[in-house]
This record gives sequence, structure tokens and C-alpha cells, in this order.
Amino acid sequence: MKDYHVLVVESSDDASGYLKEGLSENSVNVDIATDSQSGIDRYLRTAEHGLQYDAIIVSWQLKDATGEQFVKRLRALSKGEPPPLLIYSNDAKQSDYELFPEIASPIEWQFEAKMDELPARITQFLSRCHAPRQHPKARSAHDTHVNILLADNTPTLSDKFSNALRQQGYRVYSANSIEQSLGIAKRHQQLVIIVNYLMANDTGQTLIRKLMSTQATSGSIVVIYTTRDGIPEEALKSGALDILYDDEPINIFHLRIRTIVNMALAMYQNQHFNFFEQIAEQMQIGFIKRSLSSYLPINEIMVDIIEQCPSIFAAIEDLEKKDGKQVFDINDQSGQVRSFIFTQFTLSDHSQAILLQDNSLLAEKRRSLEQANEKLQSQALYDPLTGLSNRALFNAQLMQNMDLAKRNNTQIALLALDLDRFKAVNDAFGHDAGDELLSIVGKKIQSVCRDSDSVGRIGGDEFNILLSSNVADGRGCAVVAQKLIDALDTPIKLFKGTVQIGVSVGIAIYPKDGTDIQTIMRNADSALYLAKDKGRNNFQYFTEELNNKSKRRRTLESAMKRALQDKEFYLCYQPRVEFGNGKICALEVLLRCKSKQLGLISPLEFIPILEDTRLIFPVFEWLLGEACKQFKRWQHSISPLLRLSINLSTRQFDQGKLLTDTLEKNLERHGIDASQVDIEITEPLLALKDQSILETLRSLKAMGFSIVLDDFGTGYASLNYLNQFPIDTVKIDRSFVEKLPGTKREELFIDGIIAMAKTLQIDTIVTGIETHQQWELLKDKPLHSYQGFFFSQPQVAKDITQILFKPPKQNVTSATDVADPTPITSSVCG
Repeated sequence: MKDYHVLVVESSDDASGYLKEGLSENSVNVDIATDSQSGIDRYLRTAEHGLQYDAIIVSWQLKDATGEQFVKRLRALSKGEPPPLLIYSNDAKQSDYELFPEIASPIEWQFEAKMDELPARITQFLSRCHAPRQHPKARSAHDTHVNILLADNTPTLSDKFSNALRQQGYRVYSANSIEQSLGIAKRHQQLVIIVNYLMANDTGQTLIRKLMSTQATSGSIVVIYTTRDGIPEEALKSGALDILYDDEPINIFHLRIRTIVNMALAMYQNQHFNFFEQIAEQMQIGFIKRSLSSYLPINEIMVDIIEQCPSIFAAIEDLEKKDGKQVFDINDQSGQVRSFIFTQFTLSDHSQAILLQDNSLLAEKRRSLEQANEKLQSQALYDPLTGLSNRALFNAQLMQNMDLAKRNNTQIALLALDLDRFKAVNDAFGHDAGDELLSIVGKKIQSVCRDSDSVGRIGGDEFNILLSSNVADGRGCAVVAQKLIDALDTPIKLFKGTVQIGVSVGIAIYPKDGTDIQTIMRNADSALYLAKDKGRNNFQYFTEELNNKSKRRRTLESAMKRALQDKEFYLCYQPRVEFGNGKICALEVLLRCKSKQLGLISPLEFIPILEDTRLIFPVFEWLLGEACKQFKRWQHSISPLLRLSINLSTRQFDQGKLLTDTLEKNLERHGIDASQVDIEITEPLLALKDQSILETLRSLKAMGFSIVLDDFGTGYASLNYLNQFPIDTVKIDRSFVEKLPGTKREELFIDGIIAMAKTLQIDTIVTGIETHQQWELLKDKPLHSYQGFFFSQPQVAKDITQILFKPPKQNVTSATDVADPTPITSSVCG
């Protein structure tokens, strides 16, 4: 789940403290500004560093300005579009907001806000604003300003939809009379008007007619709200676009509204010829383009109308002189009276377009409209690539099943899935192959699940499964999870080649692991992270211990986002020493982090987070630049024969050529030859059996780098891997050395690894030597060099420089020569 970083501008210490505490519980990191000036300053400083808040939360009443003044200053000083804005107040009225509707996009306004509800509403606002981007033709209402007017002289629409629509990010206005409705419609463009057709005193019918016949409001999109037992044909004849029924579920209602708003956006923003042509075809409406001296029929429907009603153009000429939508009657060739709706638009090329809707085709039009709605609802509810439920529908299914489980006192399970090595397939074969793989994976997941289970593609390579039965003891979840792993742990044949992926699965149980949708999804994600940390291609259950780890992880993720900017990373180097002469032959660069907030953080904690959040890429580029600069100084002042050893993580191999280009660029910049650099990798990388990894390693080898296999002997590598991959050196893992002196068996293990490597003409390095006795046992074996606290633990460059200037005979003494006696237990850097 994403962590957010927001700026709260609030003059009240109590209010800002409450918001910070409440938002922190929802994984939102908060910066506080106590007035408008400090808020502007903080925003601009952040922007100068190339960073952006995920949102700015503003109180309407600040001690030095109003919320309106703050937002206007923000927009004036911002070089680009500012972040999403949420303005809240416990006393401002809707009329205040109407005074400046242009302030920002997306925006949310919380009228008469209750402080105890604000953290949850802000979190929902963040989720909506930062949802995965959609195709441009399916943009949501949050991408621009579309206003919604609820016209009803009864409480029905307001009670049922007003708050829900505002929480969805729409600007919502209410009117309880014809005059008020017309007044709002005249003031606000790009308006979708929902009219309760069953308003008292037939006001709904009258309002629709007035909206459509008034020039200032005729461009509004009008939608009817009514019951199913009385379809108001006369309302559609007046120009209403669609019908919403009172018995539709609330989630379907929101999806229908989103579809209508998307159509409104297309109409208001584009007004392109092709758009109207498509709409006219779908809605069975005649389409004419007006030139200087004639009318040009565009579609077959219009051709048919002209053949049946030859005098139609004379009627149109009269109508062009009038304002707004017009309804007119005309006799066709058979003498039958035909009724048409006339609507005129200006296209993007400034030419005129006319739509003619034949009311005699109303029944056919309604069927076509329903089909179009079904198609649009399908697009809004289902993932087009896999045919599975999309995020919106899956969340609705999850919520419905949680309510049912609560009533029946039963349990349900949520399984969060993430494909392993999916990005490598995209990079190696292209996005078409990635799409093909996702489609195949969707079918494989469905084949494992039961009919009673719900499956959804949440985004990218993430899938969710809802198990609504057989989860009482948890064993049913384990069976499904293992079937999923087995189904996806086989080679998958694509058009461009065969690929090998896997899947990691996190499991959370309702209600044990969460009683609301946000909590149970977050906890399933936490279990998923654990599965990834345990080597991927496995499943894990959420536990309370994991909950604590999850909170720690979210804290660390937040810290990592700021660490590079705040210069909290630093480098240590650990010498590698030749057994024969005691000379330092190489320095391994290691990444460390000392956070101002958390203190010294173990690499075992922060490296996996850098990888999962993909922060590893900018951090590695910084590391590489700093290490090359320091290494060049040592080469120049101490020894040109010194080598630099750099660790690469599995995640970095996702970059392919970008990784090799980054290495090459930095070495060239500092005048370092690739033959002087060792690239260290770990055994799990080889176990992935990925062709793209092999190609990247071969490229590195061809550039002159030496490839070192770190942590050798921990269980993954085999003779086949050593033979298949271009390995120059293996580093025997410290776990073998720490048992020395022990039985003869431990020493024979090391002898066996040395003999195997020698047979394959691979050098051997040993790590983890901490005592003089261990050094004595290993110094006469055919080993190239060693590392360990016995000689020196990882140290900063200044202390390493002092060690480098010591004569070799002083170097091989004991661990008492170490400059900094505090051990750092991991040798991971990337």
C-alpha cells in the first residue's frame, strides 16, 4: 500500500496535532505549517528539491489569511500545477466555495467538517487522487472540474447521494426549485444535472423543459432519476441524456455517474467531429455538418431522414435562428407526423454541427442507450485485459461479502498476489508480451479458484482473490495459495518466447485481521511483503507480529523517501586482504543509513525497502558516483592496483541495459577502467533462471568487469549455475567460517568448495574471519583473499585511508586495530 506525504496548513495546534496523529495511523506522513506564509515557503522549498507533496490540506481560516487567499497565492507562485488540495472548515458555507471555483484540480471541499472524520476523509481523498492513471478516454471527474447539480424539492436525492458524491471528489450543488436550479445552471458550466422526475407538483418535467429550452443552460447534461415502473418518454423527448433508477445499488450508481461524467468531459473539452459522429451513431441520431452554403449529412441515419422527410432542411433553417434545443414536428412522405429534437454545436474547428434525434425511434434509441450503458458499465467494472473484476468492482464485492460475513458470523479471506519477475518479461519482450502474460495468468488464477470465489486484477501485475467459504481454520486458504503457486511455477509460452515467473501470496482473514476494507487490504499486503522477503514464490499469513513489522516498514519507507534528499546515506568500505602478503587488494563499498529520526538503520532492514519501492535506482546512482570519486583518489595516492567491489541487487537487473549504461557512464566520468571493478551478485539471482539476467551478466563481463558470486554455499547455487553464468570468483559465506574451529567436518566443507571452484578455474575468497585462530586455519589453503573483522570491519573512507597507508606487515595483526569497534552485521549494499 502506498505511503503518502502531505502538507497540512492549520493555525490551531490542537487541530494540526489531531490531524497528524490520525493521518499517521493511516500511513500518511505529515508536515505542519501554522500559517499561510510558512505553508507557501515549505511547499516552494520542497519543489526546489524536485519533490512534490501528495496533497496539501488547508484550513479555510488561517491566522494570517483565508484558505482562498492561500490557494490563490499558491497557484500564483507555483511553477507548475500544485498538488491536489483539500480545503476544510467547520463554519464556511457552500456559497463561499462558489466564489472561487477555479482554484485547483483536483480539489475537495469539506463543508462543516467534523475533526474526528477528517483523517479518514483525507486518506480517501489521497487514494482517489493517486489511483493508477487511466486511458485518456476514460479520465475521471477528478481530472477537471465537472459540477453536479441535484435538482429535487424533496430530500430524496440530497439524502441519498450528496455526501457520497462529494467524497468521490465531485463539486455538488443542491436546488429545491426551478428558479434555484436555473440560477446554478447559468452560473456553472460543464454541469451534469440529476433531476428527480418524481418531484412534487410535476416540477421535474417542467424543469427539464426549461433547462433544454434556455440558451444559457441548454449545453448542460441532464439525467433523470426515477422508478422503473414509469419511463418518462416525454423527458427524453425534451433532451435528457440518460435515466438512473432508484433501485440501483449505490456502487453501480457511482459507476453510472462516472460514465456520464466522462461523456460530459469529452463533450466539454473536445467537441471533436469524430466524437459527435460516434455519439450520433450509438444514439441513433442524425448528424449534419453545416458549411457556408449547404448542409452535409454525415451518417446513414441522416441520409434516411432526408429521404423520408425531403423538407427537413427548410425546417432546420428556421430553427437555426432560435436559441437552445428545439422540438419540432414535420410530415414525412407518407403523411405521418414525425417529431425531432434539434441541437446545434460548434466543433473544435469552429464549424457548426447539428444533431437531429427522431423521437419516433425512441424505443430503439432507448435499447441502444441501454446497450451502450451496459458496455460502459462493463468497461467500468471489468479489467479489459483479463476480463476479471477491476479494483472498483472487486472492492464492492469485498465490502458486500464482509457485510454478509458479519451478519452470519463467518469468516472470509483476502489473498493478495504479486507476480515475480513480471517486469523482466516486459523489459525483455516488450509490453505486448507483458499484456499477453497477464491474460494467461488471469486464466490460470481463475482455473484454480472456485465459482464462489471472486478474482480481481487490481493493477499492473497485482491480483486479489476473495475466498468466501471454507476458510474457518485457514487450511482452505493454504490449499488455494499453494495451487496458485504451483500453477504459475511452470514455464509459460508466449508468442515471443517462453518465460518463467512465480507468484507471492499474502493472506488476511476477516474479521480477525481487519474489520474494514482498508485494514484488511493493508494487512494482506503486509503478508505479501513477508512472502517476498522470504524468497518469493510462497504464501504467508498476516499475524500481529507482522502488523508490528508492517508499521515499522511503513516508518522505514517514509524515512527512505527522505534519506537521499536529507543526506542520511553514507558509504563504508571493507578491505579484502591477500593471504600471502597481507596486502589490501580490494575495497567493497557498502551502503549505510543514519536517519535523523530513527538513528542507525541496519542494511538488512532498509535495502529490501529500497528495492521494493524502486528507490534503489537513484540511491545506487548516488552510491556509484561517490564510490568512484573516492576510489580514484585512493588509486592516485596509494595504489593503481587497488580494486573496487560493488554489490548489485536482484531488483537492479530489472533495468537491463540501463544498468550497464549507468555503470559505464560513471566509470568513464571518473577515469576508472571496468577491469579494476568487481561486480558482486548473490545466489538467489542465479536461481531465477532468467535469460535477461544471463544476458546482462554477459554484457558486464564483456565490458571488463569481474563477476563475484557472494554468499556462496547458502543453498541456491549449483555446479550448473557456475558453469552457465560467467562467474570469476566465489565468496564462501561467513556461515561456514563462523563454525571454525570446530569439527573436521566444517573444515572439509570449505575444502570441498575450494576444490570445486579450482576445477572450474574460479578464484575463491573467504568472508567472516573474526579471530586469529580462524585466520590460522585458513591461511595455508589455496584461497585468493579474505574479508572479516579480524582485519577490519566496514569503515568510512577517512579511516580506510589510514589503514591503506599502513605497511602490509602491520595489517595482519588482530581486530584490535579496527578504527571503529562497533560491528555492522550486513555486507549488502545494493
